[in-house]
Amino acid sequence: MAATSPPAAHPTLCDLLHHLPSDIRRALFDQLDKHDCCDARLACSALRTLVDEHVSRLEVSVGNDEQTVLFGKDGAWLKRWPNCRSLVVEISDAEPEQVLLLFAGLPPAAGIIDLELQGTRGWNTRTLSGVALVAILRCVPNLERLTLGDTVATPDSYLERSLASSAFSPLRCLRKLTLQHSAWVACLPECLSQLSSLKVGLDEQWREEIPDALARLTALKKLELEGEDYVSVLDTDDVSLIMDAAVPSLETLRMRPWEPIQECGFLAEVACQFRGGLLTCVAVEAPDGAEDGLTHAELLHYLAGALLSCRTLGPRLGRLELKLKLCVAAAARDTDPAAAELLARCDTVDLKDMELVEGLSTAAVLEAVRHYGLPRRLVFDVAGRWSSLQLRREGPPPSQPKARPPGPLPAPLPLPALLERAVGRMAATPGPTGQGPWGPPFLVLRGSAVRELLADPTALHAWALQLAEKVAAGGRGPAAVGGRVHGYRPLPSAGAVILECGTGAAANAATKAARQLAGAGGGGRCPAARVLEAIQTRLDTYQAAVQVLQALWDGEEEGGPGPATGSREGELARLRWLLETWEGLEGLPEEVELDSDD
Repeated sequence: MAATSPPAAHPTLCDLLHHLPSDIRRALFDQLDKHDCCDARLACSALRTLVDEHVSRLEVSVGNDEQTVLFGKDGAWLKRWPNCRSLVVEISDAEPEQVLLLFAGLPPAAGIIDLELQGTRGWNTRTLSGVALVAILRCVPNLERLTLGDTVATPDSYLERSLASSAFSPLRCLRKLTLQHSAWVACLPECLSQLSSLKVGLDEQWREEIPDALARLTALKKLELEGEDYVSVLDTDDVSLIMDAAVPSLETLRMRPWEPIQECGFLAEVACQFRGGLLTCVAVEAPDGAEDGLTHAELLHYLAGALLSCRTLGPRLGRLELKLKLCVAAAARDTDPAAAELLARCDTVDLKDMELVEGLSTAAVLEAVRHYGLPRRLVFDVAGRWSSLQLRREGPPPSQPKARPPGPLPAPLPLPALLERAVGRMAATPGPTGQGPWGPPFLVLRGSAVRELLADPTALHAWALQLAEKVAAGGRGPAAVGGRVHGYRPLPSAGAVILECGTGAAANAATKAARQLAGAGGGGRCPAARVLEAIQTRLDTYQAAVQVLQALWDGEEEGGPGPATGSREGELARLRWLLETWEGLEGLPEEVELDSDD
């Protein structure tokens, strides 16, 4: 009997991947994200090889163990990841010799162009000496980007500074440098004049190091100086010192935190743009809430002190950006000559938010806008409720060529007309009518039955108390938490009553109770002529009124101040109309609180 030959072996995935052309292998790798790469490396050796041969960024944690020695010996890691260009080395408790071993085996043609040396968080990291740094950087002479973290000892002696300078000397291709401490800046040799980007962490000695060192960096285009909040802060004189040290090649400068008044709690970032050695734009940015209590006049006083004395400020400043909220106070020092001079030298002032304090006059607001131009938003407090109006969208204010003379404006919208539109907006924005306890907390009541009650405030109050008692008595289970009517706001001019309910369930119960009471009010029957409409909504009266003001300003509703004019005086006239209409909200009827337990 003849022997049968074994079946032909089918090619495996490893065989297929091994015979793929290099461009196809690269195309497969490009389809993988970081998570896919991790999964692929664990699937099989062929996929692990495909991933490793294309990885360009590698993060290595160096510890005091045998695995680290095997990993670094004779450049073993680079053989596995031959296309690595960016290397992040996290050093935990490794000895300096182990870190050096990672670099000592690299061939002269190694393509590492981006290196970051940092400590591992949560570890008592050992620091590398100047000698170790010299040895490491001589192994990667083609670096274009270098970051030195806390893991490298700060050069605080003449010997250490000399070693640091020697370490930097071979890096003739270096373009971007990040240093944890400003003491390193004094170690930069003149041969690094090609450096275009520098980021430095500020410490107590920075004033002695940075200004002199910047003069040697004749190709520097970007400079970032960053201190620790409430520890390494910049005062007004510091800002002037740094700007004066700017080299002609510098294009962007960012520094933080700036504290204009010592221990005022206001910490901001100052960003500058230069052209030809002169300032073209200055931007001050602070996180929301950081500027509380700082008036616009105070900030401009100290900002003017920092800028007007700088040699880099030319006759004009193209743009001043204030990416923060400035408070316009009635007693503000608006006549400060330095602040007035700074604003007068600005082609454009772009203010993010202007806060209006209680009791501030329209004239005071308009005077502030004359200095700053139209802010992006007005932030104000009406009867204890903070609201805002968007005066213009993101981006620079309209340019002067588009300006046109303002036409005659209508009279400010009376409060009754404003409230009528607000109630209409509330009714047109209903919330869900489900039984859940976290539904809309407001109920709009209107119709002939409501108008009858509005004609007699005493009867209305008695009716509202009875309604609140019915709602409270009907509450059961978890929905009863907050399930009552807290109060009502009568709006006679709009023919409506607004109930504030604790929950959506309470609003549903109030709707049912209101209709029952309206029917009982007519001798037990609800005549056809007596109508009560109840609409649940998420908007309260203030929110709806502010939305109406926004729609009038934007031209989405008739009767507003008209479209933007693009001119300073035209926008001031439109703003005056808006403020005078807004002031009418001070006459809004107050909410009457209810307590069903009485």
